[in-house]
Amino acid sequence: MSNFIVKTFYRSKAVKAIITYPDKRVKTFWVVPKGHTITIGNNSFNINKEDFYLQKGIPTYFYNTNNTEPVNVITEAQSKITPDDYNVAISSAVAREIFETSGGNKNPGLISLIFSILATALSGGAVYLVVELTKKVDQITEWLKVILGV
Repeated sequence: MSNFIVKTFYRSKAVKAIITYPDKRVKTFWVVPKGHTITIGNNSFNINKEDFYLQKGIPTYFYNTNNTEPVNVITEAQSKITPDDYNVAISSAVAREIFETSGGNKNPGLISLIFSILATALSGGAVYLVVELTKKVDQITEWLKVILGV
């Protein structure tokens, strides 16, 4: 049966099989199992109750074309690094490259000059915001006095 027919009319009995091929292709098939076997084309694959994943409520199995047993992607050989550790490693590598490309010339006078300019700019911006907010609050207070007749 075609994937459309199985997916549409036999959805309650169907399982989804995702098959990877040696040439890096991945195909998804919807099939109705016969016992503990599913047949796709001329190939038959085993299904079991341990190595499936629920995808939108449908049991989903992963297979390689050279193996009839489903692949358990959680217990297969995986990298020992977590995604958070990987991000930290990438960030530290980028920071190290930036420092290396700057030639390693760390002039303390230049660094202190840059920090003092930034501090002055930030404090000036803060003062400007406080002055502008004070003006707006004064305007609102005057409007309220006029409206309320106080």
